[in-house]
This record gives sequence, structure tokens and C-alpha cells, in this order.
Amino acid sequence: MQRTRSRASVRQEEILHATVDLVYDKGLRAIRISDVAENMGVSPGLIIYHFRTKEELLARAFRFASTTDLARATNIAQVETDPLKRIVSILKWYTPSDQSRSWLLWIDGWSAGLWNPEIAEALAEVHANWKALLHEAILEAAEKGLTSKYDAQHTTTRLIIFADGLSVAELTGPSTFTKAEAHDWIEEFVSAEFLLH
Repeated sequence: MQRTRSRASVRQEEILHATVDLVYDKGLRAIRISDVAENMGVSPGLIIYHFRTKEELLARAFRFASTTDLARATNIAQVETDPLKRIVSILKWYTPSDQSRSWLLWIDGWSAGLWNPEIAEALAEVHANWKALLHEAILEAAEKGLTSKYDAQHTTTRLIIFADGLSVAELTGPSTFTKAEAHDWIEEFVSAEFLLH
């Protein structure tokens, strides 16, 4: 019985990997269960067995793709000892990077979520996890004497909104700034949120 459950878990992960790859190529709303099945060389029935609907599959795929980036950002936060640098490091990983394609999913998810409640719920959950990680870093910074101009929750919201806007501009706008400039702006914005003693 344990072997069957383990194999089912592996198969689900394979399906999620295949779905995420297709989403990067086609976009969330263009994906069909038959596309995933064809890409894997399996029947659509197998996909439906593990994920009852297309909406459930896409929502799970969104969470799956976001988990790796969040885990890496968490590791970065644990390693960095300087409180200000920890906050900057989290935001640099949160914004688009060459190491991650997750922001393509974010932008697509915001659009698709307007018509798909399950994707909207997944998006809100992932966003809340990022905010929680950042909020924790801001609270730890306060414990080490780094005082924010606003309360920790307000500062968290301001930093996330700034990073969201910067990320959308970087991916969808005209190429008016470089990634290095974007990182400089993150450092400047974070510094401006705190009262340095």
C-alpha cells in the first residue's frame, strides 16, 4: 500500500512538472488537460485521476512552481546575518532573475485568476507566504535595532508592492533599466524605509 501511495505522489509531481513547462510555453489559460497528457505520453484520464479538473491542476501547478523560489529565499534569509541585507536579499530573489521563471507565472496568474477562483486562491496563498517571510525578516531587524518608519506590517506591504511594480515593469515594459539598476533601486528603497542609527 505504501509503495502505491509513493508512486502516486511521484506521478503527481511528474504531471506538475510537465504542466509548469507547458504553462511557460503557452500560458495558463491556453493549457488543456489533453496538452499535458500528450506532452507526457499518457492518457488524459490519468491526469484527471490525479487532478479532477483543469482548474485544480493549474492551481496546484502554480503552487508547485512557486515553492522552490520561496524555499531558496527562506534559505537565503537564514544565512544572511545583516538584517538590512537579509531583507534586500529576499526582495532580490522575489523579483525576476535568470535563475527563476516564476514571474512569468505570476503575471499570467494575476490575469487568469480574474476568471479562475482556484488560481486566484493559489496566487493569494503564495503571495501571503512571501509576505510572511519578509515580515519575519522585518521583525527580526527591529529586534536588532533597525527601526522601520512604519509598523512592520505596513513596511512589508510597501516593500512587496514596490517589488511587484518593479517586476512587472522589468518583464512587460520597455527596456529602460537594467537588472543591476533594479537591484540598486531595491537597496535604496529598503534603506529609505528604515531609520538608520
